[in-house]
Amino acid sequence: MRGVVPPGVAVPLHSHNDAEDFFILSGTQQVLTKSDQGLQWRDVNAGDYVHIPAGTRTRIGTCPTSRRWS
Repeated sequence: MRGVVPPGVAVPLHSHNDAEDFFILSGTQQVLTKSDQGLQWRDVNAGDYVHIPAGTRTRIGTCPTSRRWS
């Protein structure tokens, strides 16, 4: 699946029964994921691959300009 996330938009905190995988095509996304220090935002850039394991609570959002992901 391919999508464009408009500037300033974030998907609500959620989880899935299956894993999610994203490849960032352009720009920068921000991904909120659980770490040893609790929930943390992480910047991911064009060319980065993001794997979110099944059952992991996460939130994905954009920085100031549109970002494409698939």
